[in-house]
This record gives sequence, structure tokens and C-alpha cells, in this order.
Amino acid sequence: MPIAHVRQPETLVLSPTLRLRRFQGEFAFALPWYQDRETLLLVDGKEEPYDLARLERMYRYLDSQGELYFIESLQGQDFVPVGDVTFWQEDMPIVLGADHRRKGLGRQVVAGLIARGRALGFPWLQVEEIYAWNPGSRQLFESLGFRPLRPTSRGACYRLELAAPGSPVLRPYAPEDLPALASFFHDTVHTVCARDYTPAQLDAWAPGQVDEAAWSRSLLAHDTLVATLDGQIVGFGDMDEGGYLDRLYVHRDFQGRGIATALVRALEARNGGSRFTVHASRTARDFFLRQGYRCLASREVLRRGQRLTNFSMEKP
Repeated sequence: MPIAHVRQPETLVLSPTLRLRRFQGEFAFALPWYQDRETLLLVDGKEEPYDLARLERMYRYLDSQGELYFIESLQGQDFVPVGDVTFWQEDMPIVLGADHRRKGLGRQVVAGLIARGRALGFPWLQVEEIYAWNPGSRQLFESLGFRPLRPTSRGACYRLELAAPGSPVLRPYAPEDLPALASFFHDTVHTVCARDYTPAQLDAWAPGQVDEAAWSRSLLAHDTLVATLDGQIVGFGDMDEGGYLDRLYVHRDFQGRGIATALVRALEARNGGSRFTVHASRTARDFFLRQGYRCLASREVLRRGQRLTNFSMEKP
């Protein structure tokens, strides 16, 4: 199952000879991996081989947790499945068939998924448990920056911090964020946009109160990310399933610090579409041009008796 509000790609290309292919329900070819004694010890800590029914239960469970992929290696002219991996923020279980371990494939896979986590705006990634008797996995994840977070009954949980010091941390919107977002939406519009719109237009665009019920519905329906610095909310943005960027606002005191760029890039990566659109204000038009959007047309929007100019833009 895809991560909430995140579109899982059909394939993730890691190199010319290695890719991840989305789980599509077929798995019988993987059974030999889960009948190999060494694999079973690394995966389960015991030697009980899987049958197809148990393998199906496992894959259905993993598919319900995050993005389940088969690892495919180019052999001759064809990509051949050689293992599997499941990706979500809280875990990253990975298995390679016996003939494909110790060849650097696991490192390429984990490095590729770290890059995906960064693109999606995750502040951290975690591996729920690496067994004490699996030093190979421990060395793999530690070589890519994961560090022990806490001990577990059979080993340790590991975490990788993705957000650099001083950079914004992105997280999904929560309903309790609404008062703060509504407040600095008003303040930001009336300060940052004041050079491009009249006071009457600003009042029409951002009056003293928002329709909290309507905002809550749309923020929850869309993929909405909130940016924080040292725990303070400093920005937010939301995108619908069609790739339309509805809102993008950064607190007036945190302009020019890459927060809007981080939000836009994460929302685009999470949507996974090939075309994105936005109705940009005069103030935001140049920002979106720098992000690779192009201006299709200017338009006038009537708000509370005031005409406001904005621009229809797209990123193909």
C-alpha cells in the first residue's frame, strides 16, 4: 500500500543495471529465497522454510505497511528479480537471494531509498530491528549513516537523520496545526505580498478569519506538509492528487531560507506526476519560474469585491 498521500512509482531506477519494481501480486518466483537456510536465519532467526501461503501472508502484510518492491538486476537483456525491499519511514526490511548477497546490491538499494526519503521530505528513516546475529546488515546500514536508536529484544533499532542542522523539518499536517497556519497565512499575505497588492486587495485575499471547516477539509484531503524549525511552524503547502499546488506560504520572518523550495520539491516528489500546476500570485511568480514552472496566462480573480491578478503556471 502506498504511503499516505504518496504515489508509489511503478519502478525506481537505481542504476543502469539495478531497479526496484512495484509489487503487483505475483510472488511465487520468490519462494526459493525463503527456503534458503542462511536467509531464514537472517530474516526470522530460525530455519523454518516458507510455503506459498506463508509467503503470501508476508507480502500482503508488507504491502499494507509501505512501498513493497522487488529488487531487479539486469542479466543479459532482461531484468530479473533477485530480492525484495519494503520502504516506509519506520522500517526498511530488505532480503536478497543467496546468489546475490555480498555484491553491493543491498547498499545500492538502501542508498536509493535514502534518496527517496529525502525527496519525500522525511526528516528521518528508521530500521525497526537489526538482529545481533546479522553483522552484515548492521555494517550496511551503519555505512550509510544509520546509528543505534534503542536496543530491542534481539538486536537494535537504527535511525538515520535526514534533516541537516538548521534546515526545515517537514512533516504531515495535523488538525491541531490549523490555528497557527491560519494566523501566519494572514500575517504573511499582509506583509510579504504588500508590495504587489493594495491594502483592500490584501484584506479580500486574507481577511481576519478563514473558513476553518473548509480549510480543514481541504488540508486533510490534500497532501499537506508543514515545515518547522526548532519546533516552530514556519511554512506549509498542499497539493491535490492531480498535481495542483493549492497553497504555499512561508512565515514572514523566515523568507529566503529555502523553506518554500523544500516544500515544493517534497510535494512534487510525493505526488509523482508528470505535470504540476499552480495559480501563483504576483509575489510568487518569480519563485515558481525558478522552480521550473512556466507561465501560461494571467487571470483576474474576484474576491470580496476586489479583483486580484494571479498567473496560471505549470511544470511539465
